[in-house]
Amino acid sequence: MSINRLNFASISSKRATSVIFEDYTRPPDLPNTFVLSRSSSGSSLQSPLSLGTMAKSKMASTTGAKWYFEPTAEEIEALATLGDYEKLLISKLVHTLRLGVYFYQRQHTTDAQVSIKSTTPAAKACQKFSFAALKNCMESDKLFPLRLTAPSMHLITEILPLDTPPSTMLVFKVCVLRTFGVGSLDAINDLAKSLSTTDPEPDLKNLDTVIQGVGKGKDKMPRLVYGNLQIVRASVPEMLEKFWAFAKEITKEDKSTTLPTFEAIQTILCNASIPTVKRQGLLAWLITSDLAEWNICKAPEIEDLDAHMPTKKDKKAAPSGPTKALKRVEAEHKKLYGDEEGGYVRPDPSEALTNVWRVLANPPVGAAWLEELVEECRKAQGRALSVVDLEHLLCKIDRYGGKSG
Repeated sequence: MSINRLNFASISSKRATSVIFEDYTRPPDLPNTFVLSRSSSGSSLQSPLSLGTMAKSKMASTTGAKWYFEPTAEEIEALATLGDYEKLLISKLVHTLRLGVYFYQRQHTTDAQVSIKSTTPAAKACQKFSFAALKNCMESDKLFPLRLTAPSMHLITEILPLDTPPSTMLVFKVCVLRTFGVGSLDAINDLAKSLSTTDPEPDLKNLDTVIQGVGKGKDKMPRLVYGNLQIVRASVPEMLEKFWAFAKEITKEDKSTTLPTFEAIQTILCNASIPTVKRQGLLAWLITSDLAEWNICKAPEIEDLDAHMPTKKDKKAAPSGPTKALKRVEAEHKKLYGDEEGGYVRPDPSEALTNVWRVLANPPVGAAWLEELVEECRKAQGRALSVVDLEHLLCKIDRYGGKSG
C-alpha cells in the first residue's frame, strides 16, 4: 500500500458544500453580516451575524463585544423554547459552526470567493484568527470547529475510509493514528506505512521505532495538538501492546447486527490501563469518538458528554474544555442577568446542554437559518452533526475565548 504525502496547502476533499462566503459590504445598520449563497439555485440568504443593534432584548441591548458569526436577535427569537443562558450558549455554538463552514470554504476556494470585508473589531479579530487557524496542519487541527474537515482527520479518512469494514486491525490503526499521529501529516503518513501490512498482527517493535521519531523531547513526547498532553516515550511499547489487546477485545464478537454503545466501548478502553489514556481524559473520549466515526460503536448520547465533563466532586479530574466553555458562557450570562444587589440564579449546565443539543439536532419550525447551517455542516463533514461534534465545538469555544471574533 502506497501512501502519498498530502500537501497541506493543497488539501482537497470529496465532501462538498454549496455555501460560498462572498465579498460583502455591510449596510451601516448591520455590523456583522455574511452571505450564504447556494450555487446550485442561485438564491442567497443574507444572514446578519451579531446580536448587535437590531435587538430589543436585554441580552442584545447590553454593550460588549460579540463574536463575529453570532446570530442576530431576530434569528434567536425563532428559538423560543430556550432560556436566556441557553440562547447565549447556542449563540456561541452557532458562531463556531459558521466559522467551521468558513474555514472549510477557505480550504477549497480562492480568496476572491471567500472574504470578510468588514472593518469592525469583531471582523478584524475573525480575519486575524482565520489566518492563524489556516497557517499549518497543527494549528488547523487545534482550531477547526468541524472535526472531519481538519487536515489530520481528512488524511486519516483518506488512508482509512470511513466505510472500511470493522476489524481488529482497523481499531488498532485508529487508536495509533489518533494517539501518535494527529497534528502532523508526516507522522500520519509514516505511521500509515508501518501499519500497511497484510500480516494478521502488527509489528509492534517496528511501530515503536517509528513513533519514537515523532515530535521533540527526549523522555516525553509533547502532543501539542492536545494542549499540555505528553506521552512518556518509555511507555509507548506498553501502550501499543494494550491498544492491540483492546482492539481484539472489542472485535472478538460479531457486532454487525447491534453496535455496542459509546459508553460500553469507552469503559473497556478506560479499564485497559493504557498509559496516558485516562478515565475522563481527552484521549479516551477522542479514541472512542473516532471509533464511532468508523461505525465500531454508536455515537455518544448527550448523557455520555455530561459524564465526560468532570464535576467539583471529582477532585482528580482535570478541567475539561466543555466544562470551561460552559463556565465562560455562564460568566457572560451573570454579567447580563445578575442584579445590582448581586442576586443571580445559576443555570443548570447539564439541562441547558441537553436543551441546546435538542435544538441543534432538530431545528424548530421557523428557524430555517439554523436548519440550513446544520445542513451545510453535514455536507462539509459527510454526516449529520452528533454529540461528538458538540464536545468538539465546546472545546473550541474554550480555546477561542474571544479571539475568533
